[in-house]
Amino acid sequence: MLLGSPLFALIVLVVLKTAADWRGHRAERRKFAPSGQDTRARMEPAGA
Repeated sequence: MLLGSPLFALIVLVVLKTAADWRGHRAERRKFAPSGQDTRARMEPAGA
């Protein structure tokens, strides 16, 4: 069924592109993050 159909290859390429973009984004955020701070977002209570 997948023989001759580009759908599987397209899905694989989309997944690989998304993973590469995500890794690049994370690396860029770490590169420009202020030193000594955790790069993960934290939610704090509104009254804190």
